[in-house]
Amino acid sequence: MEKPENLIPKETMVNVIYDFALLQAIKNSHQGILDSNRVEPTTYIYKKHKIDSVQFVKSNEFYASNIKEYEKMYESVNARLILNKKVSDSLIKKEEDGLKKEIIKNKKKVDTIKSKSKTKRDMKLIPNS
Repeated sequence: MEKPENLIPKETMVNVIYDFALLQAIKNSHQGILDSNRVEPTTYIYKKHKIDSVQFVKSNEFYASNIKEYEKMYESVNARLILNKKVSDSLIKKEEDGLKKEIIKNKKKVDTIKSKSKTKRDMKLIPNS
């Protein structure tokens, strides 16, 4: 296949494909976020990378014509998605662990307050000798 005149550089193309994958996942799981922020994924990606739909289609066809290179591009996107998922999961776990510690700490405070309150009530029940 003949190289298009304004071919999107390979590294940029990988970033575009990555962004499409991310936004598709967001669209599938959190469409409301996109709607409330008035984000149209395709338009957003084209503007972000300063490309247009024709340029993307022609570049995509060109890269897809060499299946081995195209596969490498998608493997790169997949590796990046996996890495970012691991980072995201570890941040979520850290936050959850922090919340659990905070809950335990607050429960101990509440238990201490309850205990002190109960002790004061019990002391009022004991007649002075």
